[in-house]
Order: sequence, then C-alpha cells, then structure tokens
Amino acid sequence: MIYKPTTKHYNKITMNDLVSIAKSSVFYRVAVRSFFDSDADGIGDLRGLIAKLPYFLYLGTDSVILTDVIESDHDGVTDFCRVDPAVGTNEDLEELIAAMHSENLKVYLSFSPIFTSTAHSWFEKSAQSPDLNHFREYYVWKSGKDAKGKTPPDDRKTRSKESAWTFQKGYWYFSESGKGRPSLNYDNLRVRKEMLEVLRFWREKGVDGFVFENARLLPKSPATFGAKPLYTNYDDTFSVGAPLYRLLREIAERFACDFPVLLDSDGIDPSLFPFILDGECRVADQILFDQPIDEIENKSFSFKKFLKKYLALQSDDRIKKIGLVFGNGSHDRLLSRVAREKDGAEATKMLCALLLTAPSVPVIYQGEEIGMTDLPKKAVDRSTIPCPNARAPFQWDNKSNAGFTLALYPFLPVNENYHSVNCAVQSAKDDSPLCFYRKIIDFRRNSSALSEGNFADYSSGDVVAFTRETNEEALLVVVNTLARNLNYAVPAVLANRRAECLISSCALVGKTLHESIGLRPYEVRIYRFSRS
Repeated sequence: MIYKPTTKHYNKITMNDLVSIAKSSVFYRVAVRSFFDSDADGIGDLRGLIAKLPYFLYLGTDSVILTDVIESDHDGVTDFCRVDPAVGTNEDLEELIAAMHSENLKVYLSFSPIFTSTAHSWFEKSAQSPDLNHFREYYVWKSGKDAKGKTPPDDRKTRSKESAWTFQKGYWYFSESGKGRPSLNYDNLRVRKEMLEVLRFWREKGVDGFVFENARLLPKSPATFGAKPLYTNYDDTFSVGAPLYRLLREIAERFACDFPVLLDSDGIDPSLFPFILDGECRVADQILFDQPIDEIENKSFSFKKFLKKYLALQSDDRIKKIGLVFGNGSHDRLLSRVAREKDGAEATKMLCALLLTAPSVPVIYQGEEIGMTDLPKKAVDRSTIPCPNARAPFQWDNKSNAGFTLALYPFLPVNENYHSVNCAVQSAKDDSPLCFYRKIIDFRRNSSALSEGNFADYSSGDVVAFTRETNEEALLVVVNTLARNLNYAVPAVLANRRAECLISSCALVGKTLHESIGLRPYEVRIYRFSRS
C-alpha cells in the first residue's frame, strides 16, 4: 500500500467544543466485518482496524463510526456490553480506541437500542413465567384478543406489513422490527437504567459517543412537545413513541454534553428536528440524515429527485447539526445508480464534492472514497444476506480477495472490479477518486467557508452550483451531474465578481471565472472569490 501515516497532528478537541466539531468534522463509517481481516478467518475484525489505522490518517477523517461491533446474531443484539466474538474482544476494542485516541481520532459505536434478539438473556428471562418476573416488563407481552389467545392483541404491522406481534408460550410479544426482534419497553424504568449503564460501561472503555440506529420510535407529532407533558402513559405505549424520547432525555441529563449521541434519521419527520437538536429539551447532538438515499433500491429511483432533496436539505437552518449520508450498511451503492462503470471514477469525484462541500456534516461510508460499486447480481444470494452490496469486502489492492483476507473465501464475495478499483492503485494516481477525496477533506478542514459558511443555491438544470461564504472567505462550487458536456451560465451577481478556480476534478484550461463555464462529464470546480 502506497499510502503512509501522516505526520500532521491536530489539536485534540474536547467534548465541550462539540459545536466547533460539527462545523469541520468528517465522519467515516466502518462496517467492521467487511473492512480488513487480520486472522484469516474470512471476516473483518477489530485488530484489522488497528492494522489499518494509518489509512484513516491518510484519508484525513477525524471521527470513525464502528458498526457490527456489539455482540449480535442474525436478529439483534445478544449482549449490549460485549464485543461480538466474530470481530474480536472487549480488550481488542479498548486497544483500538487507545490507538485512535493517540492519533486524535474519535470513536463512535453504532447499534440499535430499539430491540434485542430473542437470544438476549433479558428476553430469555422475560419469556419465563409471567408471575413475579420483573424481566417480563423489559418487553411488551400481551394476551391475544380472542378467548383462546391465538389472535394478536391488535392489528399493528411491521414495515414489511407483517404482524408486529409474535406468539410464544401462550402470549404475544411486541416486535415492531419483525419476528425474532422483540421491542424493548422503555416505559419501564429498569430498562432505561439498564441502557444508561450500557452507555456508562462503554464510556469507561473510552468510546467518545454513540450512533443510535432505528431511532424511528421518537414522537410522531410535534404536538407531543407542546404545552402538554412530554410523556403520557398511554395504554398503547408505542403509539406515539415517547418512551425512546424519554430515554434520550435521561441520557442527555446523565451525561450532559460530554458524550454525544447521534441518531440515524430512519424516517424521523424533519419537522421534529428542532425538538431533537435544539433547546433545553434536545435529545441528540446530530442526526445522520439518509432520506435522500431511501429510494436507491427502488426501480423508480431518480437522481434528479435525489439532488432536489439534497439542495432542499442544505437550505435548512439546522443543517450544521445534520450528518449527510450517501451510503450505509442498509442501502445499495449510490454510485451504481448514478453512473455507468466506465464513468465510475469521475462520478465518484462528483459525489465527493456534493458530500464534502455542503454545509451538512459529511459521513463517508467505507468504499465510497474509491468508488466501490454493487456486486454483480449473481455474486450472492440476496435472500439470505441483507444488503450485500454495502457490506462487500473493502478493496485494498489487486491481490487475492482484494487484500481483504488471506482466507480462501471471504464471508462475502469480493467485487470483480477490485483489480482497478482499490486503494493501492488509486493512492499512486494524483487524479484518482481517493486522492480527490483527500484533497477536498484537507481543503474543507482549512476553509472557513466550507466548515461554517452560509449557503446560497445557484443551480441550473443538471448543474448543481452554490456559494459558501463567510466574512473571511467566499467560494463557488459548480458540479456537472451528468455524463456529458454541459455549459453553465454563471448568474450575473456572481460573474461580476473576480474568482479563481482552486480545485477541479479535470485538467483546467484556465482558472478565471467567466460568464459561461464549459463542464466535462461529472466535472467539479471550486472557485474562490477575491476579497476585493
């Protein structure tokens, strides 16, 4: 691998400077099982991250979100305070955290607090006798609504339109996320205390914060936050989702502002963002907003609609507290829906610019920076493995299994394009997607306009264009979102200002801003206006 650890160190930022972190931070989200395998068993692990720590420094990110770390089975968490044996041990995680902290990298753990597996000890105890069993109230158990108890208590459905109730031992347990995933009952004080202890446990291990996945059980109506109490003990406790909000409030009160909590938006109504992120009753420091990519798997996916949502999001007043997500472990690769493989390199740079120059906090999902794409359709049985495209092994080099593992077979097949799409090849080419990511990340870190500047949209047709401006610096970002040449007519209010092109994804003919800009396929240009 050509990349080398950087010798540049940044001042360590304390959690009391959380607001300033949000202005300049760049997150990198890792699916540990598919990042790097250190012990040749075909599965990525924590020691693999320790071995690849120089890569994070080389890329320039300052915060790493770890997924697939907490012990789980196919359905959900089996032990909130234990590292999954498939990826390592608690001691491995502590060593990784110490190594990352020594390089001023922050470490976040990502997991869902909404449900557990039926193999979790809480549920196993809960499923025993309903009499004198305090674990029974860790979940929601009810009798059926018919005399024999064989009919679910009500008609509520999961997202897949199945019953949200599962029958076991004469009773029904609530499982909003699907059979085998019993929902935790946050009405119960003991459950909330248990989760607070989970956070305290990992905080003492050195974790800098948490990402809560599947946070959709927040209140569904802003009226919940009005003059009425924030929480009411409804008969149907999950009808408004207030219990999770109550837990988050207790987390905020217990840990104050020195232990940030990030929420995967997962369908949260944006009208709730002010209550979640601002004011005395806020319950999260940031929301990872993935709604623009929610339709990637749909045949009707439209990149134009995606860009429309993207631009609307950047104009939101709360944008600096929203993490922009172009990919995660639950979606196919955006790049594969946007461009043909032969245009992959230039399209990757285009998506990089949209992600890293916007006011929102960028969250890079592993592989985006080198242009990883979906697996061939016949490469894996998608009925048995959820979203394999986002979890295929990371492509390090052009050796066997893309350098991911020395095992004969990795847990998922490696994409067949790894011979050309990999870190080793791209780190040696100044015009590669990986080097372009590095350039933009470094530029963002040192740019007041990109880290905290105002946003103004000047897009036209298929060209996304906007300014980012502070008193110290003003930039114009111009992005061709198509695989063909386009001309962009610069609005007069901008064309009358002197500007020079600082960054381009293609070789430049001239650096001066003119009234019309000719853009090559997927070309990106960043201009800086003269202060005079």
